[in-house]
Amino acid sequence: MLNPISEDNTHQFIKTSFKKYEVYKKEIKSERRRYGYDKKSEVPEDYLPNQNHGRYDYHPHDSCVPIVVSISETERVLKLLNILLINLEMNGFRIYISKEQERFSKKMIFEKDEETMTFNLRQGYNWKKLEQKNESFLYTQRIAIPNNNFTLDLIGLMKGGYKSFKTSVRKPLEKVIEEIFDEFLKMPSFQKIERERKEEERLKFEEERRISAFNYEIIESQKQQFKLATEESLIFHQRELLKKYLTELEKDINHLKGKERDLAILWIEIVKSRYERNNPIRKRLRYFSKLSNEDNYSYDAWFKKPIKE
Repeated sequence: MLNPISEDNTHQFIKTSFKKYEVYKKEIKSERRRYGYDKKSEVPEDYLPNQNHGRYDYHPHDSCVPIVVSISETERVLKLLNILLINLEMNGFRIYISKEQERFSKKMIFEKDEETMTFNLRQGYNWKKLEQKNESFLYTQRIAIPNNNFTLDLIGLMKGGYKSFKTSVRKPLEKVIEEIFDEFLKMPSFQKIERERKEEERLKFEEERRISAFNYEIIESQKQQFKLATEESLIFHQRELLKKYLTELEKDINHLKGKERDLAILWIEIVKSRYERNNPIRKRLRYFSKLSNEDNYSYDAWFKKPIKE
């Protein structure tokens, strides 16, 4: 529950927001005269064409609270937010402006227990149809009029939650400020639990992906072994055919003499040398021997046992 505060206890960010509010008020009369709005009965007294649908933006990069409200509602909103900010600081929150380089990327940060969050408040608006078409408006046949509805968004910045609060006839802004204060108090522990839950999910996903990749590697390695075995069997049969061929050839060169016989013998010796070196059985046995003595089997996985998922 929000504690009441003294009228002279104004938060520093509320003070700068009030200063911005005074600047906006001074600009209204001159701007309305410049656009001729002071002579248009359909245009609200605090309406300017270059504003956000009749509302005024207050930005953290100006050390203001992040709100979008009409001139007529600004004082009420700032006074309520002043109570909220001071009560949050009384409950251990540190409130500051983030340090992004881009001005419009800056946020008002609320930090407690190493958890951070932010919020924004915006006033709603309704469209009013103009009786006469007005070319000086962005929308020539209608005008946006701020209403009494407000939306406050509480946003967790560290993988946390998001919650939106809306005013209604039965729930005015004063009541919503109470609700968002209570939610602020819950958010640090909620964010921590939520982050831990998401971290558990991430670790579980990573482990499942690791197991899947490990098992896939085994299957692919076994497929490769089958392919190699098929290729080796073809080489084995080719060698058997070659062996028979060389035997028959040796028989037939006995009738050769001189240089012809010498060349034939040399050719057969060369082929036999290649024959011995290209023995798939010996190569496969050397592979088994090498594999059994290796400390790191990561390059071959066919003999590993799959992990049950």
